[in-house]
Amino acid sequence: MSNNLVTATCPNCNSPLQIKEGQDFVKCEYCGTISSAPKAIEYHQHQSTSYNFSGANPVVNFSNGQDLETLVKNADMHLKLKNYADAQSIYEKISKEYPHDYRGWWG
Repeated sequence: MSNNLVTATCPNCNSPLQIKEGQDFVKCEYCGTISSAPKAIEYHQHQSTSYNFSGANPVVNFSNGQDLETLVKNADMHLKLKNYADAQSIYEKISKEYPHDYRGWWG
């Protein structure tokens, strides 16, 4: 693996990430989200692109990334990476914020 660093952006909180070239996954030091390195790089490139919506009235909805599905994906990724303590804390958050969803309790 090379030591070259690539600039990326956390898709969850928009914090800057530094990824080693060839790295598969990256954990955001700010929010703890684990992302695919190529997706974080692609997200950064998308964020750096400017768009012109002249004459249009677009509606854009933003999420803080802490919806149920994002939490479940993050917890599952922590399990795959054997970060059991991080996975447990996310599953506990899911069971408190979404008590009706079995995945928080099952995790």
